Amino acid sequence: LEVAGDPVGFVVKDYVFYVVSNTEDGFCIQSIMHSDGGVASVYRTGDVTVASIGLDGTDLTLTDTDGKAYTVALGGTQ
Repeated sequence: LEVAGDPVGFVVKDYVFYVVSNTEDGFCIQSIMHSDGGVASVYRTGDVTVASIGLDGTDLTLTDTDGKAYTVALGGTQ
């Protein structure tokens, strides 16, 4: 898996890895199915710099460098 930018961390939900990284333009969340030959795809992007991540039930929580929290629903189409 080639991660875009500088990795912040990852979570696993329903056999899918979600990798969060910071790029020149903000953050990038990539998802990859846990299987042989799985290919990473961009799940979500944003324009803030992420300092930390967490998993809260079905939501990925992102905290930016100013301490503001964001929630990203995982597995949906939002």
